[in-house]
Amino acid sequence: MNGYEAMSDIICRIRAGEKGLHVPEHVAVVGYGNLRGSSFLGVPLTTVQENTREIATNAFALLFHAIENRKKTVKRVEVQPKLIIRKSCGRHLKSQYIKCEWV
Repeated sequence: MNGYEAMSDIICRIRAGEKGLHVPEHVAVVGYGNLRGSSFLGVPLTTVQENTREIATNAFALLFHAIENRKKTVKRVEVQPKLIIRKSCGRHLKSQYIKCEWV
């Protein structure tokens, strides 16, 4: 991840504010990675958190299997991310139009 990606959520908020829009009243913002500090911003950031431990464990197991068997195999492994809902998605607002859920 580079600095731009880490700052994109904050930049989005600033740009929205320049247009008179507010998070989460007018614009919902969702980040990715659950970076440190996401919950301490002006409006705590809703984020998607990947399970890096499970990803690494699966990657190691696949690599070890490939080395041990000396043959190329293709296997699809899905790791379910976790949606961490905070105020930036607007869930706490009383509105029929705002709905935060994992799809």
